[in-house]
Amino acid sequence: MTRSGAARAGFTLVELITTVVVLSFLMLGVGRMMLPTFRASNQATAAAYRNATLNGEVARMTVMPYGYLTAGTTCVNTPGGVFPNNSCTTVTFLTSEVRQIRVIVTPLRATLLTPDTVTFERGR
Repeated sequence: MTRSGAARAGFTLVELITTVVVLSFLMLGVGRMMLPTFRASNQATAAAYRNATLNGEVARMTVMPYGYLTAGTTCVNTPGGVFPNNSCTTVTFLTSEVRQIRVIVTPLRATLLTPDTVTFERGR
């Protein structure tokens, strides 16, 4: 007896290799589309952490008693954590009743973020 006309079972090796090649090209295309989105997401997250660090330092300087605001620059280096940064706060006496405060937050990781600065004045 011959099996002419009987349905064959399974895939041939050529069909399997063709499917793998086509799927590989599709996945490569999807990966190339996702990479810019991933980078933009990382930049947005880093910017949010930078702004939160900057706002935290501004809030700290705002609630600090006026008499504790001495002239000079103080820098704090935070190399670990989710947002490694260097934060510098400079207090300048404009008059005996007014202090100018400048806060600069510089990211330490190799990101495209630049240092961010806030300058404000506090009176007695």
